[in-house]
Amino acid sequence: MIANSRMTMGLHRRPINLFFLAVLVAGCSGLSALWAADPPVAGGKPAGAPAPAPSTNAVSSPSTKKDSKPKKASDRYSVIRYHLETTDDGNGPKAEVLRSRPQLIPIEKMPFFDERDVAAADLIETPDGGFILQVEGTTHGRNAMEMATVSANGRRVAIYAQWMTDTDTPEIRWIAAPMVRGTVRNGTLRFSVDCDRSEAQMLVDGLNNVAVKLKNRPKIKSDPDSTVKGASKKSPVNSKSGAADLINQNTRP
Repeated sequence: MIANSRMTMGLHRRPINLFFLAVLVAGCSGLSALWAADPPVAGGKPAGAPAPAPSTNAVSSPSTKKDSKPKKASDRYSVIRYHLETTDDGNGPKAEVLRSRPQLIPIEKMPFFDERDVAAADLIETPDGGFILQVEGTTHGRNAMEMATVSANGRRVAIYAQWMTDTDTPEIRWIAAPMVRGTVRNGTLRFSVDCDRSEAQMLVDGLNNVAVKLKNRPKIKSDPDSTVKGASKKSPVNSKSGAADLINQNTRP
């Protein structure tokens, strides 16, 4: 299994960064709700969950709404987890992706990449007027990505995310399942996401804020309420590029 090979080759996950947790808890009033939810899965128990997974296959969402002032981009924090698709043995967890045409994907319980591995996140404009998400990994993230994908050609990566909305309410969702088309050596994934542009921007803002807090990237000195401004300067995605092959375009049956 991929997980075993990672341990054998000496790539170990770091302990949880206590400074990171302390800063986030102090800096975001809704973060306790954001971190409280494990990835919603069907048919199994997510890693670290204190209780069995719900019997329903539907993705759970917080039921309590909070009335508060709209959050600035600089106040948001996000969570992201990459779970590799695995063989379905009937007992393991499954991620439900694509709300318009739901699919259940059997996944490894432990993510091989998470928000601590993020160096930068951006929205990338596509030639058809749409957008995709780009997430760049740190050195540790690049190593984890390469090791997880070296023998995973043809498998999908179920991507789970949590982010704070403008009303300080956490949004919790499996957002994508890009197909692995070869070993990813640069630690960067580009993929289409199951969310609208404003939701994607809130997720990106939060990931970049986490990266700044963990010193994975320098503080953004441009307009603090818009990371899409910088992203819009990037060239459109070349549909024939190697990175574009990882965009989720063929996951629907």
